[in-house]
Amino acid sequence: MNDLPKTESNISKPVLFPDDTSIIVTKRSHTQFANDSNRLFENINDWFGINLLSLNFHKIYYLQFMTKYIHKINMNIFGKNKQLIHIYSTIFLGLFIGSCLSWNNNIAHLVSRLITACYAISFVKPFVTQDTLRKFYFSYVLSIWNYVIIFLGNSQPCNNILKIQKK
Repeated sequence: MNDLPKTESNISKPVLFPDDTSIIVTKRSHTQFANDSNRLFENINDWFGINLLSLNFHKIYYLQFMTKYIHKINMNIFGKNKQLIHIYSTIFLGLFIGSCLSWNNNIAHLVSRLITACYAISFVKPFVTQDTLRKFYFSYVLSIWNYVIIFLGNSQPCNNILKIQKK
């Protein structure tokens, strides 16, 4: 898989993980985007064939980013004569990425996970020592926050949370 990024390095930016590959294609022109994407998937499919592998086209899709002023452009992207599925949101490294790049789904997911963590803490609190409860907090709740902080950066809410945790 290490040589896959070389198939079309001038068209795309692949992001490789052990169990997943994402390919980012950016173009200002819709026509150029569709043409480059079609050529890219044709070349990737050839690469897979040369390496005695096959693509599962039922698991390949594309996400088109839009602004509130630029709406979805109808285009067809094909790979080996099969049309790729257009989606409006996906999960990438634990983040919900939608076509409008809104944080709403991420915030809702974060709130749900933190509510679950708070419930778990309140449930085990009568049965464990303060030290065990503190370890539980740092292993469960803090791990959720630390992952969020990676993506939010050095923002004011994150700084306030970290100050509270140090007390």
